[in-house]
Amino acid sequence: EYDLLYDNDSEIFGYIASSDTSEKILDWMDSDINPNNMSSFAVMNDGRIIAVLNHWDDETSVNELVLMERVDASSLPEKTVLTLACMGLDWSLRSKIVEYNKSNDQYRIQVVDYSEYATDDDYNAGITKLTTEIISGSVPDLFLTSSLPIDKYAAKGVVADLYTFMDGGSGLSRDYFVPQVLKAIEKDGKLYELPTKFSVETAYALSSIVDQYDTWNVAAVQDAMTQLQEGATVFSTGWTKSTALNNCLTRNLAAFVDWTTGKCTFDSEAFQQLLAFCNSFPDDSSSDDGIAYSSEAATVDTMDDPVWESDATRILSGKQLMATTSFYSFEDYIYNIYPVKDKVTFVGYPSESGEPGNSFYIQCPMAISSVTKYPDAAWDFVSTMIRQTNEDAESMYAFPISQEAFDKKMTSVMTEQYQLDVNGEQVDWDEDGEPDKMCIGTYEVVENGESTWQQVYALTQEDIDQILSVINSATGIVDY
Repeated sequence: EYDLLYDNDSEIFGYIASSDTSEKILDWMDSDINPNNMSSFAVMNDGRIIAVLNHWDDETSVNELVLMERVDASSLPEKTVLTLACMGLDWSLRSKIVEYNKSNDQYRIQVVDYSEYATDDDYNAGITKLTTEIISGSVPDLFLTSSLPIDKYAAKGVVADLYTFMDGGSGLSRDYFVPQVLKAIEKDGKLYELPTKFSVETAYALSSIVDQYDTWNVAAVQDAMTQLQEGATVFSTGWTKSTALNNCLTRNLAAFVDWTTGKCTFDSEAFQQLLAFCNSFPDDSSSDDGIAYSSEAATVDTMDDPVWESDATRILSGKQLMATTSFYSFEDYIYNIYPVKDKVTFVGYPSESGEPGNSFYIQCPMAISSVTKYPDAAWDFVSTMIRQTNEDAESMYAFPISQEAFDKKMTSVMTEQYQLDVNGEQVDWDEDGEPDKMCIGTYEVVENGESTWQQVYALTQEDIDQILSVINSATGIVDY
């Protein structure tokens, strides 16, 4: 039938040279196979497909041999199909959708990935196609909202208020979630998308400088720069005008765009100040990789080899005003903040409103169509995906959206753990008479040019309070 076959992510296509066309032969997920587990496959001469799958089950490697053949669709058990629109599918969510479809005897989730319509000439072709279908009345039942203009869809009434589902008595209630994240996602008291997990993004500077200002805005940043040494940078070296504008807008676009009315205020005084701030950065990166180096410690013998300097080191020495950082876990505080934790304040990005410029980055956010024929099934799917993700929060590299799972991780990171042998017994490898503690993170300390690494076995209440202060004051959502 085809001149050649090719694999594209989770699908097999056949190519016909005479007409220069491709036809989709198989979508693995439609056959309840997780393409993440695909080891190899082949198409046989009679059209059947044979595949080798591999996955881990309770620390045991499981191999499966799958033989597939075409059958009449009418011979399969009938299920109600709900469509899920997305621009790329998260790998962990993909596996959960496969299991959901295999275990649910009434409903089935069909993924439509619009990113496959993107071309080299038009990266947004998939979004254009989805928006066109919505306008024509063909609205998906569910959305994976990453990289989708969800604010625009919400303003047009395309997606439902998820609070109505939470308050309906089935699935997950409001009490299940970390409230600060829900509050940040809200639009006029309504909730149009829900993530399975989140992280928080912020910026910090020396407390001795920040404490001089009532509002950490562009004017304060410009004044603070006069207190640093000549040639100092606002952020890490490598930031350009476009880097600054991109970072500031993705965390504060709502200040200039009202999706409900369509009004934009890019001629406002606040935006002019933002442009002036971004214009203070160089046009091009000052180094090839954007990493700060110093040759002060270099010698003739080392041919002036540069020595890498961390953000913390540059801030303490007056070479840099602020450093940006992300917390995907409590342990990230150790790697990023511990060397300067008693000397810095989390001010976030400069904000004209006076609120700290801290933002949440939400992962795997989902929305439900306002016109779906199966709202209860859609909410059951969203609830199931969130619940399953947060049940495995210990292995998650992100903060769980479940308040219970969040509190559990917080308690765990404040409790000292001990190294165990294969029998579960505590060990004393260094033979000092005390059981060896489990290290949860390390950080670098530089004194008199000498670098040493310190181990941390548990976070203190003061550490947790600093992390919570960032989460509690975050009001925005990072939106690309």
